[in-house]
Amino acid sequence: MADKGVLAVFGVLAVGAVALPILLRKKPPPTPGAGATISLTILDAAGNPVPKNSPATLIEGHDYSVNLSVRNESVLIDPTDPLSLQAVDATLGIVISVQTNLYAFIPSRVDAQKFTAGQTLTFNYPFSVPMGLGGQTGTAYAGVQDPAGVNLVEIIEPFSIIAWDVIYRATLTLTI
Repeated sequence: MADKGVLAVFGVLAVGAVALPILLRKKPPPTPGAGATISLTILDAAGNPVPKNSPATLIEGHDYSVNLSVRNESVLIDPTDPLSLQAVDATLGIVISVQTNLYAFIPSRVDAQKFTAGQTLTFNYPFSVPMGLGGQTGTAYAGVQDPAGVNLVEIIEPFSIIAWDVIYRATLTLTI
């Protein structure tokens, strides 16, 4: 009968022989290609951020703009060293739309922009909220696409539109 101590040591060695190569294996390399980060802010006519009251509140008859900041984080992977990443220039698609179900302030569009490695660009898209849209809700949407049209990152900012209060007045003159 084998000694329990010998069996225990043999068991530890056998498990270690299987587990050690797994633990020492290199992590898989990151996926090559385009990458980006974005931030979106709705600004009033004076350039102040509209508070994000969940949703942000816009007022009919007022002017606004969407301020969009995009950072290129595209990388190139060295095939001889998969863990080596090199920042690269990239042409990325900037997607923007601001709309309700019934009205498009900024219709959905894609603008291709050339970025240098690590560059951050800021875009400003002005729009006006016409009278008569009070009570509607909508979204400001921004996204970034790689050259093949694949979405890399997106952000959605919901908003609601407040109507002006109407005070009805009249003057009546009756002459007999």
